[in-house]
Amino acid sequence: METMLCRVCRCVGFQICDKCDKWICDRWNIPISLHDLQTLRPGALLNDEVINVFFHLLASKYPNIHFCQTTFHRLLTKNGQYVYEGVKRWTKKVDVFTKDMIMMPINPPGHWTLVVIDLRSRDGNFHPSPSRFEAYFEYDDSLHGEGLSYLNDARRWLSDEFNAKHSHRVGAQVDTSAWKSARSYGPVPLQRGMNCGVHMTRNAHYRAQGLPLSYTADHADNYFRKRHVIEILEESLLDDSDDSALTVEAVDRPLGIAPLRCLVDPCASSAAMISASSAAGGF
Repeated sequence: METMLCRVCRCVGFQICDKCDKWICDRWNIPISLHDLQTLRPGALLNDEVINVFFHLLASKYPNIHFCQTTFHRLLTKNGQYVYEGVKRWTKKVDVFTKDMIMMPINPPGHWTLVVIDLRSRDGNFHPSPSRFEAYFEYDDSLHGEGLSYLNDARRWLSDEFNAKHSHRVGAQVDTSAWKSARSYGPVPLQRGMNCGVHMTRNAHYRAQGLPLSYTADHADNYFRKRHVIEILEESLLDDSDDSALTVEAVDRPLGIAPLRCLVDPCASSAAMISASSAAGGF
């Protein structure tokens, strides 16, 4: 009898199950179905659900960073107009100015990119004065676009966020004279095909770890897509600190955990299936 995990394997591989849409997990009020996991098949465009779950995983592991959800920028610029009120309540329970960084996914139709706001001073610490502090705005685009409008949106939002929630306390509007913008933190790997969502999520993860973007388009084609599925099912992120393992030969290699064995070997034993299912919380 085919297990749920085996069906997941087929849905993220080259054989697609178009009829099944059963939820396989529901965390942070984001239900993930097999249909959602199909967007992690080679050549598919990642959807909001798999990206939002990944960003929640990042937020759990890196509490010093604020990760926006995919609809944040859409509501901030609804109908092409900047509207701070559209997202004002989104930070009701968090003071973003206590964070080291803010990561904001951007999705003009059909393409995922990332704005990173670094709130640390250049010595690696965050020491804001009442209304003047350093902020560094960076734009990561796997198609190497400029992203000037998105950088401007982020700058305007951060200014409005401070003025709405802190200016009354410090008695002054924010001073943006120390704010700087750049197209990218470093060389961003150029995407192939529809891999922008894979690049964007991995850029966020690498940046959170303080690592250079040392992966290649080969990893985005296959390796990171399989790994993304496992990280969702395991509800745990893998570490990239040993990026020496990220060779071209590693693209199709197992990661050493049971669920990925099932992804790369659909004929894995039933014992491995059971072990994988248990590790992923059961199906």
